[in-house]
Order: sequence, then structure tokens, then C-alpha cells
Amino acid sequence: MKPISMHIKRCSIIVMAAALLAAMPGMSAALAADNPGPGASRLSFGVGALAGTYDVADPGDGPGAIDSSTALGGGLVFESMFGRHFGIHSGLWYSMIKFEYEEGESANIQGVSLPFMLLASADWRRLSFGLLAGFNLTHYLAASMNFDGSDTDVLNYINSTQFAVAGGFEIKFAIGRFTDLFVSLTGERCLTTFSNGEESSDHLYGAAIRSGVLFKTF
Repeated sequence: MKPISMHIKRCSIIVMAAALLAAMPGMSAALAADNPGPGASRLSFGVGALAGTYDVADPGDGPGAIDSSTALGGGLVFESMFGRHFGIHSGLWYSMIKFEYEEGESANIQGVSLPFMLLASADWRRLSFGLLAGFNLTHYLAASMNFDGSDTDVLNYINSTQFAVAGGFEIKFAIGRFTDLFVSLTGERCLTTFSNGEESSDHLYGAAIRSGVLFKTF
């Protein structure tokens, strides 16, 4: 049976995520008040791919230091602009992370992420430059480690739900009236410990480049 503290930690993360989702209408109204404009909110949606790298700070007594890592994936992107310069950036991303350890072992993790970030942007001709700041909620679906050629399920040994602070920038290029190409660079650091233990102090951090296409509804 897992310690009560782990259940409390997990419940706290769920409550924080629910609070963020519940706050979206209020934040939208506040942004709209600061950036009045005609008509409804300007919505965009699209698809993209990602590539990145991750590491673990203070790994403790785990499998040791990480020699290299690769993150690959793809997902959906959503943006809602309230006026010309401020909005909300979100989406739903699936990613696969592979860790290579200095001792020779390797690990594979699969999960889905829900970013929620405020977007401040400025336009210049066909280009749009934006700054992103907010949070990223990730839930791991599977995790395994390879010891001497044999895979072992280790999902129960890590915190499957991770809550991170995140930030970065985004560049968009308009290729049509309703179509943008985008590329972004974001970094994150998890506030939740990576290992599922009462005395764990390890935290996952990393960065990813995302690129794809956005379709505007305005």
C-alpha cells in the first residue's frame, strides 16, 4: 500500500489542475478587459511534433547519472487570443522519453502532457513573436527499465503525475489568411519528485522544440 503522503500529494496535484481549468474563464475575461477588441475570442488550433531532452536533478540512490536522453512525440495545439497581444496557449501532447544511464541501463517512459501557459505576443509583418509562461501537467502511461537486455515495469516506482512550471518563446509565420507555421522552445522543471518515495528529492527537468501548423478561425 502506498504511503498516505503520496495520496495527499497526488490529490493536491489534481486539485491544482482543476483550479487552473476553473480559472480559465475568469482569466479570459480579465485579458479581454485589458485588451478590448471587436467580436469574440480569436481561436487557433493545429498539430505539431516535438523533440527534446530531459534530465533528473538530485537522482539519489536510483540507477545513477543520465548520460543522454531523447524525447519525441506529437500532439494538438490550441490558442485563444484576447486582443492582439495577449492570450492563452494550451494543447495535448504525447511523448516518448528514452534515458541512457552511465552504468549501461536504459529507461523508456510514455506519457501525455497538458500545457497551460499565458501568451504575450507582438506582430511584425507575417511574423509573430510570443513569450510563454505557465504550467505543464504530465501523466505517464508506461515506464520500463532495461537491465541486461530484460525490460522491467517501473511505473509504480515513479510519480506517474508530474506538475511543472514552464516557459519559453514561440515564433509564428503566416503562410495564408488562416494558416500559420509555428516553432517554439519551452523548458520545464517539475515541482513533483520523480521517484515515488517519501524521502525522494529528485526532480525532472528538460526542454523541447515544437513545430507544426496552426489554423486560425479569425
